[in-house]
Amino acid sequence: MASEVHALVRRLAGSLTSGDMVGMARLHRFPCPFHAYGRTEVYADPAALMRGVALWREERWRKGTRQIEGRITALDLPRSQRLRVWVHWTHAMADGSVREVGTDLLFLTRIEGPWLIEMVDFLTLPAPLDGAAGADMGYAVAAAG
Repeated sequence: MASEVHALVRRLAGSLTSGDMVGMARLHRFPCPFHAYGRTEVYADPAALMRGVALWREERWRKGTRQIEGRITALDLPRSQRLRVWVHWTHAMADGSVREVGTDLLFLTRIEGPWLIEMVDFLTLPAPLDGAAGADMGYAVAAAG
């Protein structure tokens, strides 16, 4: 199970790095809520999530991000086909520096198939709650510092 979850985080980071919004969206179950700053944005379908994340990624790349990496810092025990995973994100920047971005809590579910992200709580990141490309956001809805 742990290897499957590590693979999911690697695929997510790879999709965000390469701009593969379809691949990124396939890692989520919909509707998919994102929580940050006391607000919740619910992405009803893959298209809505892809729009928000594409705006976030465009802003991140404009600010110098060139690669996104996620490292699992804690993995809960699965219960009723659900699992919580804490992921710390870093961004490799165009100038060669590495930025510690923050930590997300991913809520995963498994129903007939692979683990999928069913909810994200941005613990220390800004998030893409309204798709505002100019906002400093975290992963997916608009994330990463």
